[in-house]
Formats: sequence, C-alpha cells, structure tokens
Amino acid sequence: MTALVLSLSGCSDDDEPQTTVPQQTTESQSVSLTLSLGMLTRAVGADIGTRGVKTHWEQGDKVYFSYTKTFATDQEILNVFTISQIDAADAGSALFTCSQFIMPRGIEEGKLVYVGDKEVQSLSDLLPQGIDLGTQLQRGNNSLAGISNYLHMESGWFRASSAEEVELAAPQMKHSNSLVTLQIKRPEGWTGQVSEVALTLSSDNVTLLGTTDNRIVLKLEDAGWDDNYILVHFIVRMEGIVNIGNLWKVEVLSSDSKELKLTFPAKQWDAGKHYTSLISDDLSDYETPVYIEVPGFEDAGNAF
Repeated sequence: MTALVLSLSGCSDDDEPQTTVPQQTTESQSVSLTLSLGMLTRAVGADIGTRGVKTHWEQGDKVYFSYTKTFATDQEILNVFTISQIDAADAGSALFTCSQFIMPRGIEEGKLVYVGDKEVQSLSDLLPQGIDLGTQLQRGNNSLAGISNYLHMESGWFRASSAEEVELAAPQMKHSNSLVTLQIKRPEGWTGQVSEVALTLSSDNVTLLGTTDNRIVLKLEDAGWDDNYILVHFIVRMEGIVNIGNLWKVEVLSSDSKELKLTFPAKQWDAGKHYTSLISDDLSDYETPVYIEVPGFEDAGNAF
C-alpha cells in the first residue's frame, strides 16, 4: 500500500503539464475568404455552343466548413459560406462569407466542401460517399443542367485552429467526381426515343463509388434525337486502376422497348486518366466528348 502511495505522490502537478480543455463557444463572428476553382474545375448547368462545360461560380452557390471533432461528445457545428461577390474578371474566383461562424473547439485543421444542390444536415452529408451515383437523371439531349445534383468538390485540409486562420486560408476547390460523356448514334430502324442508358464497369480491382454493383443507370427525359445523335453525361467516381481485361458495357433502352448492348475494353489513358476528367487544364477534355457510337464496336473500342 505504501509503495502505491509513493508512486502516486510522485506524479504531481509540478511534474506533468496540464492541458486546459476549452469550453465550446457559442459566440459567432463573420468570416470571409476567397475561393478559387482553378483551371476548369467545375461543371455547371449550362449548355454552350461548343457543347462543352462552362466553369464558374454562380450566385446561390455555397460551401461548408468540414472538420473532424476532437471531442466525440461535442455537437456538430455546421458553418455555411455563401457568395458575397464574384470576381468580375474571373468568375472562377469569389468571396464567400459565413456571417455567424462558430469555431469548433479543439480542432487544428479543416476543409471546405461543395455538394451542389444536395441538402446538408450533418457533417456526414459532406462526404463524397454520401452521393448516390447509381441512378442519375438527364433532362434533354446533351444537357448538363442536372449534374449539380451529383457534384462534390473539396479543398485540401488547411490550418484552422481559430476563425482568423480560417479567414487567412486560400484554398482551391477540386472535384472528387469526374464526367463521362457518351455519344449514341441512332440505329437504323429505331423510331422511339432513348429512355435509359446504363454504364457498367466489369472489374475486380476498380470500383464505381456511389453504386452497389459498378453500374450507373441514367434516366432520360425529353431527350430527342439531334441529327440522329444523343449525347449523355455520367458523373463517375472511380477507385482503383483500370487493368487489362476490364470491360465497359453500355446498354441503351428506347421508349418502344428496343434494346442494344455494347461491350468494349476499358483502357487507361496516358497520365492515369480513365475518363474525361473535370479536373484538367486541357480544353479538349471539355469541348470534345468521348465518342461511343452504338452499335459500332470498332469506334467504341478505342474510346477509353
């Protein structure tokens, strides 16, 4: 018993540094920072003459401050930044403000997240895994208006132990997901409209995140043929590297119940690109879609 007392008495306040745990503040303050999209990093709902993707911030856009709680019992704090002013010379840069920013206690870093039109009620809603990519909707031929439902952008982690450090950060937003554009040529004899296009990746080492079976079903509304062609846009998030033997399968269903299926090799592009990327400094990635004609294996086989 004596030994135990001696051991405990040797661990005094003088010998061990004491950490003061701050209380969670409920006070708020206005925090503003400038956010840049960089080169061609955001696809917004606008169809332009080049059939490409326009990249800029728009009024109504908002981003969220994401962090990892230091104390598990703390309540989550959801700080929302909205656009105060878009740079007149560069619409890819804008000033965002959170008028009632509350600093979560005990954290040292954070990041900013954009999730398009998705409703956010908790920090878990900011994770890219929370976006269901298995079923998507496109209204119109070559329309990008609906992809904001599936977008996810985030900055890298930055120092954020105080509101002042958040305000001094200069993060750049980058996409977590990517864009695949397919061109479908109307087969001879087809009179109905395309009602559904499914894209499946057959692979043991690559996962299409946000799906349950590596399959994305794109439902089409009001997508009439344009000179016998339809362009469809998929939002894709891939984990893993495409290998020899991986296969893409495209299934096209028409409104009059006709169906076509096409299978072709999934090929890895130079520099590790598997598909048309939303994060790119190459204009051709946006102005030139990935052409896959259905049917037509010869043309489609070299598309990826």
